[in-house]
Amino acid sequence: DYASSNFLTFRLECSLPAEAAELHALMTDVTQRLQWDSTMHIGEMLGNEHETLELAHIVNHPSLAGLVPGREMHSLRCRKEIDGGKWETVSVTIGHPSLKKDEKLMQSDSRSYFLVEPVEGEAGKARVTWML
Repeated sequence: DYASSNFLTFRLECSLPAEAAELHALMTDVTQRLQWDSTMHIGEMLGNEHETLELAHIVNHPSLAGLVPGREMHSLRCRKEIDGGKWETVSVTIGHPSLKKDEKLMQSDSRSYFLVEPVEGEAGKARVTWML
């Protein structure tokens, strides 16, 4: 499948006690993520072409006692519901002269894939797969 063939550097899978749609929203909505992700300093939506395609601006604090510098990213993301309650998001960082950049921060360059799906036979539980 698309995810397995294009994102092979890092893969994390876990099950969490939450509904798949709710968990997907918490992970991908940058305004909600600011409430629980202590590494984020700024999270804002810069544009939304239609309900599945959006442009986000995220700035992360330095971490690991300064070993990882503050990072900034502009990401183009496509997120949607697929096959009966499964949610997927594909995200790629982009650069464009019209996007504001903080020269003091490292500019992140990445692509990632999230799949959030209900755990079969276990109501209120979702499995998350994250690939970089």
